[in-house]
Amino acid sequence: MKLKSDCRHFPGDRPCKFHKEKGTSCSDCLHYAPIDHKILIIKLGAMGDVLRTTAILSPLKKKFPNSTVTWVTLTPSLDLFLGNPFVNEVLDYCYDALPRIMAEEYDLIINPDADKLSASLTVLARGRKKLGFGMDQQGVIFYFNQEAEIWLKMGAFDDLKKANQLTYQEILLNICQLPREDYPIVLKLLPEELELGKRFASEHLLLGEEKVLGLYTGAGGRWEMKSWPEEGFRGLIKKILKETDLKILLYGGPDVQDKNAHLHAEFFDSGRVINTGTGNSLRSFFSLLALSDLIVTGDTMALHAGLALGKKVVGLFGPTSAAEIEMYSQGIKLTGRVDCLCCYRASCTRKPTCMDTITPKMVFNAIRDLLSE
Repeated sequence: MKLKSDCRHFPGDRPCKFHKEKGTSCSDCLHYAPIDHKILIIKLGAMGDVLRTTAILSPLKKKFPNSTVTWVTLTPSLDLFLGNPFVNEVLDYCYDALPRIMAEEYDLIINPDADKLSASLTVLARGRKKLGFGMDQQGVIFYFNQEAEIWLKMGAFDDLKKANQLTYQEILLNICQLPREDYPIVLKLLPEELELGKRFASEHLLLGEEKVLGLYTGAGGRWEMKSWPEEGFRGLIKKILKETDLKILLYGGPDVQDKNAHLHAEFFDSGRVINTGTGNSLRSFFSLLALSDLIVTGDTMALHAGLALGKKVVGLFGPTSAAEIEMYSQGIKLTGRVDCLCCYRASCTRKPTCMDTITPKMVFNAIRDLLSE
């Protein structure tokens, strides 16, 4: 019995899925796909950044249709790739990434981040061509290709960061030497996740006839200043309940447990404000997010996930760059009315803050405009 171990479906330590499901062997398998181009992507960082970086996958596969793609990331981001049709293998940096990337050889290695951990991994990995950033023996970050220079400078100089008008995806595609066309964020819900959403909708009488507005009220632990204040959401909910027939789903993580509980309790009697919970797993959160027709959120993973799921999005921006956010013609960006936007500060003593200056009326008008399209 002949073994075709160069097939991209062969895992090495167990039968491939086609043998397991259909009993086929290599000699008569119609799914044999020899590896002709190996690509390694190193992208650690926050989950939202990892998710939006999947925008390079579609153009990569168009350029290298018979390639295999391996992605190195941190443990919390592993589940982002469930059901992803473009990524053949995801390596956990904390578990198996280092020995694998030092033992194997890749045709192309991409690292879009200039942090020292990602850059050092890129130098250690064996590859014929590298794009993005590396680190030399003195611990100095350098770029492998000229297209990456501007991203390195924008990380160093605030004035360049504020002046930039390219989206992150456009910058990323330039670094990867890929065309700026057909670059969606890739997020696929599994059948059981779609079923979870249907059960939640049925239990809460979301019958599909009315429009559903999702409010993501948090911003994660690191960037508290990206979050719109509770009073803003309170004013928006009042206006929504008074002037529309929208139902409202509250989303968020553990950092906004109290915030969402307060909002839910205050508007419980309306019967139109539903708390989806703040302890959901990542994939359950995606299932519930998919129930909304339109999502209001700060610069968070929920923004990128909503766009990937085809939702309309109102994005609220203050301390981070609104220009870098690709909305895919699905949303509206609202920014604070101060002169110090895009400061990238984790805390602020200014009153009102940039996020305070975004009013419920501004957000309501954006919602109305998007839903009328």
